[in-house]
Amino acid sequence: MNYVEGLDMNASHIAIILEQFNINSSGELKCRIPVLMPGIPSDGIIELNTRISTSSLLNKVKSDIKTNGKIATCNYLYIDVPQWIRRYFPSEDEYGNVSGNKKIIITFIGGDINHIRVIGRY
Repeated sequence: MNYVEGLDMNASHIAIILEQFNINSSGELKCRIPVLMPGIPSDGIIELNTRISTSSLLNKVKSDIKTNGKIATCNYLYIDVPQWIRRYFPSEDEYGNVSGNKKIIITFIGGDINHIRVIGRY
């Protein structure tokens, strides 16, 4: 059994919004889910672009191996945070902006980690 299989994905979990947002809009925000990413640093937004090496790949004709050359990795997922949830956070200026590092409560529909829904503010 791996780490994710051992989790109760039907329970509620915490997600941390990593970027600034506006309480009067809706849409996807960069969020970190600690239960899904236990060994990944949580200090802000981390994005890494890594080049792919084809030296370890075997092929009859080496020049036939085609890659796009890069892999992008990051410490966040995009989660759709509806406006009715955003409005629970106090505005930090007259325009309705809120800084990142806010917590929300999420659930995985049917225990499927690919179907994330926000159910409240933490």
